[in-house]
Amino acid sequence: MIKQVEEKEAKAEGDKARDNGKKGSRVVSAGFIVRSQGGKYLMGKTTKFPKKRCWTVFKGQQEEGESIIATATRELKEEAGINILRSKNLQLSQSTTPFYSFSMKEKLVYLYLLDDTNGELNDAEFSCNSYWGKDRLPEICEHQWMTLDEMDKVIFPSQRGMVAFLRGSELESNVISD
Repeated sequence: MIKQVEEKEAKAEGDKARDNGKKGSRVVSAGFIVRSQGGKYLMGKTTKFPKKRCWTVFKGQQEEGESIIATATRELKEEAGINILRSKNLQLSQSTTPFYSFSMKEKLVYLYLLDDTNGELNDAEFSCNSYWGKDRLPEICEHQWMTLDEMDKVIFPSQRGMVAFLRGSELESNVISD
């Protein structure tokens, strides 16, 4: 069964987590797991942590007054150049509630699913227009479609639970191995 968290509950958790910057408050982050027509997942290599395990899904911090789905949509556009709002097919291919969520010490993360079953992203060129600090390095320097096995070798350790979740999901029960 696919794990889903109601948007209302996620928003309430996010509101509670931010708690006006008080000690012990948590940052809310949201983004997308992007799955291709062929069952691979789009990953981005971050420039902030140049290590072997520096690949990530597209996500980022929620801005003041922004809904969680709006955060996820904005981050996907900034970090991968995918504008869901310009494509009816992609809008129909996205989950409307978080598909997977996890928490870390100071962060709650809500991830939606963009399951591109129509292949709209098959020939897409991905780009990042979001930058880090004074050196203005792009947050994501490379984009790549990966299998779950490939992801597991390079993804941030904090996101490895997502790979395990995806392995057991209904999405993977219909994938034919290469």
